Amino acid sequence: MCGIFGIFGDPNASFAAYHGIWSMQHRGQESNGIAVSNDNKITVVTSLGEVADSFDERTLSELKGNIACSHVRYG
Repeated sequence: MCGIFGIFGDPNASFAAYHGIWSMQHRGQESNGIAVSNDNKITVVTSLGEVADSFDERTLSELKGNIACSHVRYG
């Protein structure tokens, strides 16, 4: 089964979303992604592989917004 994590109202939502799917990594290591909304635009970053290999501090800091949804996938 895949893992899904969502957060609302956090100015650093991308970091919380990252930690949420990192803690659910056992639910899927095939691919992952984070979508962040800043009320005007939704930005999505997806990747193959493990969460820690997909996102670094720079990538997460570029995902600005207070709403985020993230997932890990097991095919």
